Amino acid sequence: MRKTCFVQTITTTLLATLLLVPAAALAQDAPAGISVVGYGQASAPADSATLQMVIGDAYFGGPTPAQPGETPGAKERVAIVPILASLVNAGLAEDDIEVLVGPYIGDVYGFGGPGIAVLTIELSDAEVQRLVEVVDAASAGAAEARLMVIGVSVSYGVDDCAALEREAREQAIADARERADLQAELLGVTVGGLEGSRDLPAQEDWALSFYGPVQSSSACAPIRLTDAAFGPHAGAGFDPTAEAEVTVYAQVELTFGMSSGAEATPTS
Repeated sequence: MRKTCFVQTITTTLLATLLLVPAAALAQDAPAGISVVGYGQASAPADSATLQMVIGDAYFGGPTPAQPGETPGAKERVAIVPILASLVNAGLAEDDIEVLVGPYIGDVYGFGGPGIAVLTIELSDAEVQRLVEVVDAASAGAAEARLMVIGVSVSYGVDDCAALEREAREQAIADARERADLQAELLGVTVGGLEGSRDLPAQEDWALSFYGPVQSSSACAPIRLTDAAFGPHAGAGFDPTAEAEVTVYAQVELTFGMSSGAEATPTS
């Protein structure tokens, strides 16, 4: 009985507190005028590219662990020698090829078994045809070694991300002003002066892969490690039919004053 009375007392106290809070305090987070979100994006041809390829065994089954006395990854490093040689013959420098090897790389199986190596290649030439040549060279070397290229992803870069980010933001602000004018027209009010602005998380590119949606990555919007935790390589798959370009997105929220008269300052 004592417990019931205690609960009733707490409930009554909370209700009384809510009733005593001024309405202005409850609505302090609500926008006082017209709040809109503008969207913008800017693209530019890529100046560089980072290509990632996952190499897998040409069989279906689980990974083969290192035997007692063997160095983990040594067998895999020897296995991919024909691939590296083929890439060098295609004009790549060995210093531009980063190699990660192991008996099992990643949480998913490719079409030919688990990944045993990830090759990360930095290219100053971002032309799609050049990327195709590199992938073809890796595939030829993999076939010689009885391996498979089971995954290819690409991340493009530009020399000046700041210019793209500025252009995307300018478009987002212009879009927000247009939306504010339209909203005011539909509401039958006049847009006042700008009272507030804030950035919002920008839209990201997503692409479909064999395992589902994959977030794209670029030098201006690098993928986070947490986003790549479920796969051996980051970013969307390489599409040889798509343009080699970098796209930056921006979202900006603007808040304007609002009045029913014509004395307010227009947004533009």
